[in-house]
Amino acid sequence: MARVNEGDPRWNVRDLEDGRNVNAWHWEEKDVTGDAKKLFTQWLTNRTVSDVDESFGRCTIRLLVLRGEIEGESIVINRKRKKGCCFDFTAAVEWHGEAKDKYGYESADAHGLLKFNVDQETMDDFPVEVTVESLRLPATDVILAGVRKEAVPALRSLVRHFFEALRCKHDPVLRQQRDADLAREREQIARAARAADEAALLAAAEQERELNAKLAELKKASVPQPASKEPATPVPVEAVEAVQTVRAVENPPCTSKVWIQRELDAALSDRRKVQAAAPAAVDDVAKQSRPAPKPAKKELPSDEELLAFLMSED
Repeated sequence: MARVNEGDPRWNVRDLEDGRNVNAWHWEEKDVTGDAKKLFTQWLTNRTVSDVDESFGRCTIRLLVLRGEIEGESIVINRKRKKGCCFDFTAAVEWHGEAKDKYGYESADAHGLLKFNVDQETMDDFPVEVTVESLRLPATDVILAGVRKEAVPALRSLVRHFFEALRCKHDPVLRQQRDADLAREREQIARAARAADEAALLAAAEQERELNAKLAELKKASVPQPASKEPATPVPVEAVEAVQTVRAVENPPCTSKVWIQRELDAALSDRRKVQAAAPAAVDDVAKQSRPAPKPAKKELPSDEELLAFLMSED
């Protein structure tokens, strides 16, 4: 045993008569019934516990208020600095339900009570008595089925949340752990939101690049391209002679010897000018350089015949 003001203060028995349960180390109970009832009321009132679409329409069920006083007690236990909570409550909660058809018109309305007794050991499956206080109509059975199917499990879930809140309120260690878990969840949600934002920005940037590329292609296609400057194909000598001869025969200005002599001189002069040209594709160029020939009225005289004609006239 330690001396006064020495050693572990838990073993300081200076002011104790029997020296047991120093500083509430071994066992302590604290009555928290008032705080527990207030917290219980907050969790179980003004709650929408069911709002689902059924085959006939929509069914909505709400927990309104607690009827009467909550019977029972709640305590906090301290055992070697480890705290635990206990409660045992009996209560009745008013519920209200309404059913609407697929067009939104109200087809039924009902209200009643949910009576139950619950403690920390039976939170998951405590029995609940469902009563109806309104007039029973054909559609009331649908609402009552929704209360048993949706409202009763929701009530058990709310009781579990109440117990967790009660423990965190009176246990600092558990409260710190809960706050750390909440901070971790918030960080995960924020990280997921940032990742989603980055992915959305990358997708938007990629879409913008694709649109800009398509716009550039459209602009390039709309600009007229300059015509290619290809070297002109030299006109062969035979093509020049044929064109001149055809023009002279189709529309001769006159038939005198002077005109014939002038045309021959011009043909010989043109021949000298184009002798340096490459004789490529003679037939094709001749076809491209003259229109579709009209049927000739008579055969063209040859050069020898023209010279003989001129000499005979002299």
